[in-house]
Amino acid sequence: MIKVKIKTYIKTLLTSGLLLISSNSLAAIHNVTTESELQTAISNSVDGDTINVTSGTYNLTTTLAIAKTLTIQGTGSSLTALDGVNSNRIINFTGGTSKTLTLKNIQLQNGLSNDGSGGAGLLINSGTVNINSVSFKENSATSGNGGAIANSGTANISRTTFGFNHVLHGAANGSAIANAALASLTIDYSSILNNVSDANPSVSGAVHNQGTLTISSTVLADNTINCSVGTTVTSAGYNWQSDNSCVGLNLLTDLNNQIDHGLSNTLENNGLIQVFQPTSTSALVNKSTSTCSGIDAVGTTVPQNVKCDIGAIEYFSPITSIASASPISCRTDDDNDSDDDCDDYDDDDDAESREIFGAGSFNAMTSLLLFLSFIFNHLMRKFNDQ
Repeated sequence: MIKVKIKTYIKTLLTSGLLLISSNSLAAIHNVTTESELQTAISNSVDGDTINVTSGTYNLTTTLAIAKTLTIQGTGSSLTALDGVNSNRIINFTGGTSKTLTLKNIQLQNGLSNDGSGGAGLLINSGTVNINSVSFKENSATSGNGGAIANSGTANISRTTFGFNHVLHGAANGSAIANAALASLTIDYSSILNNVSDANPSVSGAVHNQGTLTISSTVLADNTINCSVGTTVTSAGYNWQSDNSCVGLNLLTDLNNQIDHGLSNTLENNGLIQVFQPTSTSALVNKSTSTCSGIDAVGTTVPQNVKCDIGAIEYFSPITSIASASPISCRTDDDNDSDDDCDDYDDDDDAESREIFGAGSFNAMTSLLLFLSFIFNHLMRKFNDQ
């Protein structure tokens, strides 16, 4: 009886491990460097995959249609932008309630929507979209709501910038974001500036809400108006707006009818995306909660001071000089051959590392599966021989 129980336990344990590893090994990493590779990666991917988009501007000839659980993220050290070239919507997400799209470290710019659905940068028909450290720039909806985003599902937006997006149609709302009835939208640590409604300026806000909307630690300024609301906005505190149109931002830590935010007037290059850069005297610096942690939209550790800053970017004071700094030295062979103590690292090394820990991880998982299978069969033979 004991022998049978041990055999059953080992079989259950190893089988569970095999199933777990097998399910994880299905997720793959796709590294892309061209628009065609990006389209192919989306087509060939399965739920759980990650697509790494190398630095550069990707001029899209057609909309990226996504109906899977995917992560699309910029990699590298300079601007990574998906560009609709003023001809195409950039992303159309139709994943359904069980699917989740994650966008990270990437810029969506020059998208165009003229089909009545809005969302020139991103159209969310259903499902969940998590948006972190993204910039939406100069996207235009000539009809329909939402210059940058039209949301009919669930959207969670963090450390994200919206600048110079437009709605142009007479009845259109939400020059930056339109949140439809029954939809859910959460915005934190984001910057929403200079978004314009050309057709209906008195009632068309940069953020238009008909569903559920919660905002925290976000700056809304220099838009035609900041908000147009069909339902009340819920504040989680520490918001800054240049008018009082975002009804519901009324906690003691919210700042309404403010004048000078102290951000740059243009979107400036800063790593993988463009942002409204704060100055040292910005009214947003050190005005959020002290319990924040992590990094901001461009990789700066937060907080830099006692508290976090409001908006997508934490003000970072650069070090201008270091006292008594001495050069870093390392030993090289006298014959200057390549076998020395000083290794050079460049983009090729980074690419190789990403490849090893990216698509190559599938091969490692396969090897592990084969090894566990061998152990399982070996143990079972031992028990059967006794």
